[in-house]
Amino acid sequence: MVEIWLPYGKSDVSVKVRDEDLLGIVQMNEKTGSVNPRADIEKAVRSPLGRKRLSEIAHSDDTAVIVMGMSEPKVVVPVLDSVLKELRLAAVKDSNVTVLVGSKVGQSTNREQIFSLVTENHREVKTVLHDHLARDAVFLGETSSGIAIYVNKAFAESKVRLLVGEISVDCLTAYDGGPETLLQGAAGIQTVRQCYAKIVDSNSKVGVTEQNPVFEDMRRIAEVARVDYAVDAVLNSRRELVAAFAGGLNDVFLQGVRLIDELCKVQTDRKAEVAVVSAGGVPYDTDLYGAYRAIHTALDLVKKDGALVFVAECAGGFGNRIFYEWMTRFRDSKEMENEIKKNFEIGAEVAYFLSKALEYSRIYLVSVLPDYYANGVFRMRTARTVNAALQLAIRAVGKDSKILVVPHGSNIVPIVPSAS
Repeated sequence: MVEIWLPYGKSDVSVKVRDEDLLGIVQMNEKTGSVNPRADIEKAVRSPLGRKRLSEIAHSDDTAVIVMGMSEPKVVVPVLDSVLKELRLAAVKDSNVTVLVGSKVGQSTNREQIFSLVTENHREVKTVLHDHLARDAVFLGETSSGIAIYVNKAFAESKVRLLVGEISVDCLTAYDGGPETLLQGAAGIQTVRQCYAKIVDSNSKVGVTEQNPVFEDMRRIAEVARVDYAVDAVLNSRRELVAAFAGGLNDVFLQGVRLIDELCKVQTDRKAEVAVVSAGGVPYDTDLYGAYRAIHTALDLVKKDGALVFVAECAGGFGNRIFYEWMTRFRDSKEMENEIKKNFEIGAEVAYFLSKALEYSRIYLVSVLPDYYANGVFRMRTARTVNAALQLAIRAVGKDSKILVVPHGSNIVPIVPSAS
């Protein structure tokens, strides 16, 4: 018997699997965190990719906006310090700098904490919580694909425009960071809705940018919005800085994607009848809406009509009202797909994805979410412990089932041979 520990909220829980049944443990290609994050960030900012130094781009009478899409406090502070230092070298006054603190629309985040960090460390800088619903959003034009681009007024009125983000894999946008930072930290709700509505396209895939309509729209939006400079960080599963990149948006994003692919894209020999998947603990399993990402990637590890044991504390509940409402309004993913094409709402994307997942595989949820929601609304089977859920899954799929275990489901993209 093999005992494997899985992150669950702020603690860990164990699952026991018979040696002969364990197909493997699917892990991130973990990298150690930086010994001196501040020095690495400063080095990246002083040696930008594909662009002059920020101190050479900006001028003394310029206004600047920094779109903050990064959520790790330990990284936010040194990044912002380095960026402001460059602006000061150009004689840009702190009072002429605005920081827009963003968040994924509809998700629970720690953006109030980031807001407080920025205001405490840089009192002269104007710090604003970006509101996607703000009525004074400024229209910048349309992309070639017809996306109407509305942005925060402070972004539109600033001469120098910067994005600060974290590159990670994402089931909605292919990758977070890069052009996605603009969507979460400066875009109006009309723009976000138009862009996200293309999730029903078969080319909309996690960790894939080529021919991905959501990613292509984000890239075009950033081009029209004229982003001058970007800083992106790559973190490991412990939320430690692995590397930082600064410079031109596309150059920075490509370097970050290469590194995150090394960490997250994991080769596996075959699919299993059962997968036991943890979202990765806090902050990944704060609520069901945010934790879903781990289900999305883990489905590639499970055979059709197999079973997935999903380990996510969800202390914050289900996390998004529209997600909840769509799961009660629509019977299946096809109905949702038709509605998304006509009237997309933020939160509908996870309802759609979860419905498709349930049509593909049984899902057993281990969480603190009441059964009324977990089973009655979100249609998942439930169990009190991981081992109890695993036994239910094996009984349903077959006693000779092969099992894969994934401790950090939110941070992997499985690469499985197509024949399996």
